[in-house]
Amino acid sequence: MRRAALYRVAAIVLPVLVLGAGCSSDRHGNIRRYPLTGVVIGHDVSPPRIVVAHDRIEGLMPAMTMAFEAGRNPPPARQGQRIVATLVVTDSRSWLEDIKVTGAGEATGTGAPPGIGAAAGVVPAFRLLDQDGRERSLHDFAGRVLIITFIYTRCPLPDFCPLMVQHLESIRHRANAAGMGDRLTLLGVTLDPSFDTPAVLKAYGRSVLKGPGAFDQWTLATGSAEEIGDLAGFFGVGYRPDAGFVMHMLTTVVVDREGRIVRVFPSNSWTPDDLFDVFAQAVTHAAAD
Repeated sequence: MRRAALYRVAAIVLPVLVLGAGCSSDRHGNIRRYPLTGVVIGHDVSPPRIVVAHDRIEGLMPAMTMAFEAGRNPPPARQGQRIVATLVVTDSRSWLEDIKVTGAGEATGTGAPPGIGAAAGVVPAFRLLDQDGRERSLHDFAGRVLIITFIYTRCPLPDFCPLMVQHLESIRHRANAAGMGDRLTLLGVTLDPSFDTPAVLKAYGRSVLKGPGAFDQWTLATGSAEEIGDLAGFFGVGYRPDAGFVMHMLTTVVVDREGRIVRVFPSNSWTPDDLFDVFAQAVTHAAAD
């Protein structure tokens, strides 16, 4: 009887252990893997990332340049070398693994992203279309602290555009709670203007911006390829519409109420606390003037 009871216990415990092991290996949630090929065009140091001008990833995204986490102990791939890798995408993260150098290669439109056009000056009056199809100028936002980021509605990587919007929404709600919401404007500029029409941006905003009055503080903007290229280039975001090429290097910029650039946050490594502190200081500085 004692041995039979032990067998019954084992029969119950073993499946539970197996199930638990399966869950722990999938701790990031819904894991998907995609083959990636491309050319290395550089490296980010902080945080460490590999910048790849990748080919079209079937079933996920068009060809573009992005900075990817490279996992543990990536091979020493140098600028100009062609690689193959696996892009891993979960519900909250993405990274490259199994990176292998396959030889030299070239990528159309690659190169280091241009620098900020006027980091110590005033932002020009770039003209765009908002989510309601109205023509807007960046100078329309004077008098408020303006936070600009670059997105596109079809972005499939959770730690790129979706994370930027989530962070900025956190800052918006925190500013409202602190009584500073009327001093904040958020501007999301698409890098995919051929797809992201005003109607598409309006629908996207309704799906991702939470709470009443979101479009009182948010503007989602598009424009011609030339207009987007001029604006993106000024802020150091590479854009080549003639080649169908986007250098999607995450950049978020804080502009004070006079239109002067206060701070540029590269990549996605900043936190809402980091950016909120800069916003609050810009508001305080404006109030002291």
